[in-house]
Amino acid sequence: MIDIHCHLLSGVDDGAVDLAESIEMAEKAVSDGIQTIVVTPHHGNGVYTQSRADIAGRVAALQEVLEGLCIPLTLHPGMEEHFRPTLIEEAQAGTLCPLGTSGNYVLVEFPFLTIPDGAEDMFFHLQMAGYTVILAHPERNVVLQNEMERLYRLVHIGCLTQITEMSLTGELGERAMQCAHRMVQHRLAHILASDAHSADSRFPRLSEGVEIVKRLTKNPKLARQMVEERPAAILAGSPLHVPEPVPPKPKKRFLFF
Repeated sequence: MIDIHCHLLSGVDDGAVDLAESIEMAEKAVSDGIQTIVVTPHHGNGVYTQSRADIAGRVAALQEVLEGLCIPLTLHPGMEEHFRPTLIEEAQAGTLCPLGTSGNYVLVEFPFLTIPDGAEDMFFHLQMAGYTVILAHPERNVVLQNEMERLYRLVHIGCLTQITEMSLTGELGERAMQCAHRMVQHRLAHILASDAHSADSRFPRLSEGVEIVKRLTKNPKLARQMVEERPAAILAGSPLHVPEPVPPKPKKRFLFF
């Protein structure tokens, strides 16, 4: 399996605290059947700022450590780009950090409580610049939990989505779980990733999520595509074709007088 969203590097964000934890996370990933991880530290969220060259160097150094310990895990550099007004300029300048080194798929995170104004226009212009946006864990966004039709519009204009395994299991809350399940059922979930941050409470794991997708869809092939074929296409920079989503019905709103 391939995990495209994992905070495996130590000392760069709120992920692994040191090399020992990075190694333990890698071991847990391998024991779960994960063979490849895209290392995606937070960037541009007002707290963490990364350099493409620095992250690439750190990933290469960690890969050497894992190889020295005979841990069979392949690493690729990436970032979790926080949504910000400068994304278009950065895309045009070639300074965005895609997932892996062969394509132009970028992992973009919304704030948890809002959808920034102009998001659809921003993503359209990113596509015009040659990038494909993968929305990180949209099931955890409060607005999208209540207005899934807005997520449908984003997917309709070409965005892909990554749901987090612990959202599917309920470990990130009831509302995130309900939203993640609805996304799967409406074909609005394209990639399954761990978004792991530690070796204990949020460690790299995909297998339980795969089983939940199988149960929700009765489609084992789709479950495997979310952790194998589609992530592989992203890393190869290949076009990724996904089924048309099922339009969700807006939640009923009640007015009280």
